Amino acid sequence: MLGELLQEWWRSATGTLILTSLLLLWRLWVFSLKPKLWPSEPKEMPYWIPFIGHTFSFFGNYVKLIEDGLNATGRTREPFAIQLLGKKLYICTSPADVSAIFDNTVAFNFDVHLTNLLTSFGISSEGLRRSWHEPKPGDWCYVPNNPINPKQKCLIHCVEDIYKQQLLPGERMDKWCRTFLDSVQTSLRGVDDLRFCTTKFDSCVWCSDCTPRDISLYSLVSHFNVQATTRAMFGPHLHELDPSVVDHMLSFNEHVWMVVFRYPNVFGLPVDGPRRKLMAVMRGFVQLPPERRGETSWAIASVLAGMETVGMDVESKASMVLMIYWAAVSNEHNSCFWLLAHLLYDEPLLARVRRETEAAWRGDQLDIKRLCASCPALDAAFNEVLRLNNAAAAVRVASRATVVSGKVLRAGATIVLPFRQLHRDETVWGADVERFDAARFLRNRAWARSASFRPFGGGATLCPGQTLARHEVFGFVAVLLRRFRLTLARPPGGEVPPFPPLNSVTPSFGLNGPMRGTDVIVNVAERSVPRGREDVRTD
Repeated sequence: MLGELLQEWWRSATGTLILTSLLLLWRLWVFSLKPKLWPSEPKEMPYWIPFIGHTFSFFGNYVKLIEDGLNATGRTREPFAIQLLGKKLYICTSPADVSAIFDNTVAFNFDVHLTNLLTSFGISSEGLRRSWHEPKPGDWCYVPNNPINPKQKCLIHCVEDIYKQQLLPGERMDKWCRTFLDSVQTSLRGVDDLRFCTTKFDSCVWCSDCTPRDISLYSLVSHFNVQATTRAMFGPHLHELDPSVVDHMLSFNEHVWMVVFRYPNVFGLPVDGPRRKLMAVMRGFVQLPPERRGETSWAIASVLAGMETVGMDVESKASMVLMIYWAAVSNEHNSCFWLLAHLLYDEPLLARVRRETEAAWRGDQLDIKRLCASCPALDAAFNEVLRLNNAAAAVRVASRATVVSGKVLRAGATIVLPFRQLHRDETVWGADVERFDAARFLRNRAWARSASFRPFGGGATLCPGQTLARHEVFGFVAVLLRRFRLTLARPPGGEVPPFPPLNSVTPSFGLNGPMRGTDVIVNVAERSVPRGREDVRTD
């Protein structure tokens, strides 16, 4: 009996010793010997489990993983590599490298990543084939002198052109902006418009017996921003199909990374419910006859016409429209929240911004272009918000082996350009890089055009909506400060509550909100302003 136990123990110990030895030899080869034999390869961050690599670290704390990679390379900003489910990702954080990759559209392709994103959102393989097909005379989708697609591009690139025409400065952008701000002004006429409660951040936004009237800033900004963008994009049509569509989108956006990264769905995911509800709304919308969606924005109407031309199936239409909708609302409410949060924690700055925004009102009309051109303190604070809170990354796929900073990025590899590390480069921004400094961009206005400042991406995928984003955020702030007196709600002791930390744990596609369970609670009171209709002037 004892002999059998000893033999079993010996076999188990021997097996464990062999496996441990093989693992140590593998690590010695991959992380010590191989880098010396091929020094032109980007340094790979060590990990213990083959194939799994850094997967748990990536989804557990993406920002920390990238920072660990920077530290592992001595913060030289040279490209390094991580492993995600057996796939190698190259991380580039140098401003010069990011610019070179953005500029080289031949060697570094965005279309492959875009295809993966469309697939994640549910577009079928046939829908993708039709979306990437370039129409030629005689094709089923060829329309001579097509007003929507005059250059006869594939649908995907045609949609990109459509959004540039919609979002770049001009009459179409102005109309979108007017609709957005009309929604904000109609919805925020007084404190009675805030009579709703939410448990999203474990904070009561409004209860009938709340005294004083304290609200959750995050819930206020998120709800009315997303509602206004929904109106600007779709008119009243999505709300007619489902009055709770804004709530569904906010819940979806909180967990959308699970969709994008195709997180394993074994027992169900928190993103499933809101995604299912949104897809039901999108199916209903894309199947409405054109005369029943007449208040839709020019861009959405044009995209729908383009999808009809290529013969896309209903599910793929709904999936693409959902992706476009999500992209439009995913960041703006978070940037607006952080801007207002910093204003509320800095009373002199809040007073200055209030004076700047008040100067843009002409009686009961808001001159949005004057607002955006004549508010230097607001503009500088907004840039600092974008610098500190953007945890997104641009993604490219190498179409051929290319040398970047002396390192070879292999063909087929995915390249990640994380903006957070770009925006926190101590050699560019100084030793106080982690501190919010509202005057940083006032002292050096050139930083707003620096290669180290990429809040809206760059290259061919530079976001065309950056002007519109400023108009909407600044307009929202101007309306809120004109209608209400906002002050930090303080506990009985009177001490200033801690500033909420950024959610840097969840993978981001722009600006994340605060960590769950944190928020800014503000006391709201109406201000005495003219009670006539306050219009928005964009001409």
